Amino acid sequence: MSPKMWKVLLLVVATFQISFGARFEVGADYAYKSVQSAIDAAKDGDEVVIMDFAVYKEQVTIANKKNFILRSDNPKSLRKPTIQYQDTKNVGPETCDEAKVEEKINFDQNGALRVMRSSGVIIDGIKVDGGGASYFAYPQVWDGNQKCQHPLFHGNAAVVVWISGAVVVRNCDLMNSYFGISFKDRNEGGIYANANPADIKKWAVVPLSGFGKTGNHIVEYNRIHGNSWGIYFESTWDLGTVIRYNLIYENFQPTAKVTDIQKLTTEGANQIGGALFFKDHCLSPVAVYNNTFWHNSFTIVGHWRAGSQYLAFNNIFAEPNVYWEKNGWSNTWMVIDPVLVNRTYNSTYACQIQAAAKQVQNVQAPDPATNQQVVVPVTVYQPRIMNGMDQVERINMPVPIELRDGTIVTQTLQNVQVQGNRLIAASGGTKPMPFPAANNVRWLEPKFISTDPADPNFLVPDWEDSLINQFVVDQGWAGAGITDADGSPADLGAISKSGSRVANEVMIVPTVPVLIEGTTATAKFKFSGIQMDGVVGQMSNPVIKYSRWVNKIPNGANIMGNNIPPIEAADILNPTISNPLSWDDVNTLTFTVPARGAKDSSMMYSFLELVVEGKDPTGNVIQTAVGFLPYRLLEYKFVIEVWDLGEKNKLTEVKAGQPVKLKISALNIATNKAITAPIKPVPVSLGSGASIYKRDGTVLDTIDSIQVSGVFEVIFRKVPEGNGLEIVSASGIFKNPTDTTIQLAVMGTSQGIKILPGEPALVEFQDPPSKGKKVIDPGAPSTITAQVMDEFGNKINQQTDVVLTSLRTDVGNVVSGGAAQKTDSTGKVKWQVEVIEGNENDTFDITAQLVVKPDAVDKATIVVGKARDRLHVFYADSAKLDPSVVINECSSERVPVTIKRLANGTDLVDTMDVSFDIELSLGLAAYASLADTVKITSAELVKGKAVIWVKATSGVVSNGMITVYPVGDPSVLKGTRAGINFEECITQISSAAYFTDNGIGSVTRLEIRYKAPITKNEIPDSLELYWPAKTPAYGKMIRYDGTNMVLDPADSTHLTVYIREGFDSLVTTSFTKSLGTSYWKNKLLEDGEVKKFNLSINDSVGPLLTSATLIERIDPLGKDTLLLTFTEPVSLASVKDECLTLTKFGTVVSNLSVSAAMPHNGPDTIKVVIDNLGAGAPAGGDLLSILSSGSLTDQSGNKAHPENRPVTIKVRGVPPGITDAWYYDLDGDGIVETVVIDFNKKVDPANMTFKFKWSEIDTSSD
Repeated sequence: MSPKMWKVLLLVVATFQISFGARFEVGADYAYKSVQSAIDAAKDGDEVVIMDFAVYKEQVTIANKKNFILRSDNPKSLRKPTIQYQDTKNVGPETCDEAKVEEKINFDQNGALRVMRSSGVIIDGIKVDGGGASYFAYPQVWDGNQKCQHPLFHGNAAVVVWISGAVVVRNCDLMNSYFGISFKDRNEGGIYANANPADIKKWAVVPLSGFGKTGNHIVEYNRIHGNSWGIYFESTWDLGTVIRYNLIYENFQPTAKVTDIQKLTTEGANQIGGALFFKDHCLSPVAVYNNTFWHNSFTIVGHWRAGSQYLAFNNIFAEPNVYWEKNGWSNTWMVIDPVLVNRTYNSTYACQIQAAAKQVQNVQAPDPATNQQVVVPVTVYQPRIMNGMDQVERINMPVPIELRDGTIVTQTLQNVQVQGNRLIAASGGTKPMPFPAANNVRWLEPKFISTDPADPNFLVPDWEDSLINQFVVDQGWAGAGITDADGSPADLGAISKSGSRVANEVMIVPTVPVLIEGTTATAKFKFSGIQMDGVVGQMSNPVIKYSRWVNKIPNGANIMGNNIPPIEAADILNPTISNPLSWDDVNTLTFTVPARGAKDSSMMYSFLELVVEGKDPTGNVIQTAVGFLPYRLLEYKFVIEVWDLGEKNKLTEVKAGQPVKLKISALNIATNKAITAPIKPVPVSLGSGASIYKRDGTVLDTIDSIQVSGVFEVIFRKVPEGNGLEIVSASGIFKNPTDTTIQLAVMGTSQGIKILPGEPALVEFQDPPSKGKKVIDPGAPSTITAQVMDEFGNKINQQTDVVLTSLRTDVGNVVSGGAAQKTDSTGKVKWQVEVIEGNENDTFDITAQLVVKPDAVDKATIVVGKARDRLHVFYADSAKLDPSVVINECSSERVPVTIKRLANGTDLVDTMDVSFDIELSLGLAAYASLADTVKITSAELVKGKAVIWVKATSGVVSNGMITVYPVGDPSVLKGTRAGINFEECITQISSAAYFTDNGIGSVTRLEIRYKAPITKNEIPDSLELYWPAKTPAYGKMIRYDGTNMVLDPADSTHLTVYIREGFDSLVTTSFTKSLGTSYWKNKLLEDGEVKKFNLSINDSVGPLLTSATLIERIDPLGKDTLLLTFTEPVSLASVKDECLTLTKFGTVVSNLSVSAAMPHNGPDTIKVVIDNLGAGAPAGGDLLSILSSGSLTDQSGNKAHPENRPVTIKVRGVPPGITDAWYYDLDGDGIVETVVIDFNKKVDPANMTFKFKWSEIDTSSD
């Protein structure tokens, strides 16, 4: 394409999607060239999007940000941009003296991508490469019972999460580091905070003062590999974390470095490498579920003060990279999987110590026919899972033996161990403990479709393997309430058979520690929607699906590894909770727990774990991530309330900027009496992480002292993300009046307070960012968004008008001259921008202005980028792109997908073909043709386009995506399209097909054939039918009225459905086979359930002619040529012999025989040649129809209806041709003055112009 002048059109789009704030784009051809520069320019609530697949060799730090996103342009793609950096600077302290200086302690901030003192950060779709595993070690750094007693051993991380809360790491590759991801807090007052000997400021460790500020992370859908350790937790003292749906593989210490590492300080021998590593983490819970572990050196490892509170279920632990007996490490006792004996459910373990030993045993049976013993050798196994977890259940195994006459007899091989048998005992901690039978922890050596990381089926279980089907498919822990995203019982491992993924993400967030009075526990929490794919999670009708009260958490003290005491089964209780739940409010749960002993230190810490189920906005059933509501022994509390200024009304709803009074009272929980001792200081915080302000505009973060109670005038300025619910927290300590050497903790939170935004006051561009730039390539439509806010920067909750204006109309222009456009109800408005004129690097400014407040104006700049072609993906809209068109098909069918190279978004580029790679969502595969059996991952354009066929590989696919990447030509942009849906269609039906009973192509009948006979009671109550596409505009509901669905009296597998008001005429082909849904309720049951089945309906409707054009025949003896257009593509090979009928003056005169047929201008039009019939030849005004008994069919083999309607033949003239010409000199004067021309047809000279050349003289004539 030529980079000439381009115009910019800004088109208002009336569709909205929830997303974060301003968008900062990174890439070689975008506004920001480095990731860090974009992050530095962004604010809270913004997102930075890396637009290409480049390698960014820089350390990236997200510090002090709230509700912030860093992601790739297509996070789910296996192709990702890379952040690559090996941190060699943050390696202190190196000495005991440096360990006393806080600024010197930076080892825990060592990483390529760092999230530091931030909350609500999402990292999505990034490859983070640590530049190689790098470690450092120093002796005698940390104080213990003695000064400078312990060494420091640490290493670099791909991602480090440091003193941060609610961080989501999703769809990332975390690799080539010492730690794939490292979580590290400082001991700064979380729910489980206690001072330890290594703390610099022991006096500053105020328990509960930092409650809820760290933890509550989610690590999901990542590949964590090629590190020494996969995931590392150290000194995490607050809320729990969820690790789910990850592939965690090939994390181990390189064999060549094992000896060197073991020699580095006294700590080196403990650095054994592996998947999960916990240190100084004995109280905060972690849920590890639906992950696949493969080729890690060790599984779950516990260092100093690790715990047994971790919850693990639905995981696949496959074989290690090297069996433990050969990997060079002796510290296998650090593995704590056996310690989790009562916290592990429905998981499989492969042998870790050594491969299962094999032994052949002969089983025999006498054969009466030969009087001989028939011997069958059977291989039995002796599995070694790991020390403390290698007792596999033994069973009596039946062995079938075939005798000479074909008879099968069964003998029994007793007391053998086979795959799928349960693990029956663990010896973690101080005593052996049995695995509860209901926990379903089993021995399995899993088979995967592929172990090649480049293969889309990498670590996908082999669904055709019988053991996988028996012990992985649908074998998840039902008690947890977690299902696969398609609603089916959960499979084990990270990848489900259906390939479905969580699409609506909701977390449980505790608002206050659980309080216990006597035997009554009270827990409070709110829901928090997490942003995924541009949408913030929501849930309606929430109900509790799973709840467990972990009554006692053993304190790991100074022990480590499998010496950690397990949580006793008797301490995992199933409480009865009947409280109703609300999405929009703080939820209060009450339940009964065992009484706590007054001085029982073993019951100082507990937690409630929950899973809540509800429905997303589309009606699909979803579950929250596992949530943890912690308890810490607390004898004193703050009661916090918000009142109006007159103290007449307690408030539950406040408008941003409205002055209110904050009342804080200190009470003894047991007696409900006021605390008279001064509590000082009293840190105050908001659950959202925002600040609360005094009337004078300064931040209220600490109250000097509270004695009995206090009242403070405050202002809330920020509306929390999601449901707008805010929580006020306060904590503090006071001296025990009877023993002033003892400090007592007090903590409390308010009920939920809804913060409402104020009136429209500000407008800011989001994409491009306010005052920022956005590069837009010609031919590639792009979206511009603006956000209207109140004076404090909150998104408004009403519609308002915004005017968009271009300041350089010579480069860019606004459609309709900058008319006011309404925002949606959240204050957001979008425009589609397309560059049509303007040289590369030309710029023009745009402004957005509030109509209700004209001085509220924002400005941004658009930069014209490179003129580049793009690959576009088409479904049934292959003629013209229609974004509303999606694929809805039965999973047994294949669907064509067309790829085109377009310039300007419309013009086919058919002179420069490129090959392209194909990437599909999990559960989809591509093929080169309808019948091909070999899956393809690449293809090539031919004359600018290619057609591939897409099919579901397993079950249901919801909103799948295809991305095509051009190979070897960076000037061509990739193409992406979602909306691929496959569903399981009804299995009781053998076939179904539409028919037409008329000649106008209107579908009027559906024929259904069942696999088995049905009765009249089994006729569907109603059928939801579509033709030709499954969209509301093409739908009909057919309700059974006793006559419109007729069971064939001679064949009760055959049902005829009459569609009395037929579908539209002239529609003889469909875009899909998924065109119907059957609804049936068993009429013999009073409360029978309505059964809903999807139908795959074939097209049995033949083609129709829509036009016939006769090409004028000049030669009276020549053949006739017709251009025929049909209602659908026809089979070219079938257009032969007598297949058309000619009617003259109402009488059929002949059946025309086609001697040749060829394509002509599109798939629905062909050119045919017929013999010269003389006086009976086709002429203008004659009628032409399809001979239904002839050979002509559509591409599905359907013939035309016998009464198919004829079309009138039109004639297209051809230009006359010259057959001969002469010059004449009629009067003999030597001057040529006459020309005689012979034409091949009659002409009208009045309509002609002639030009002649005689010698060098040009002469023309009209």
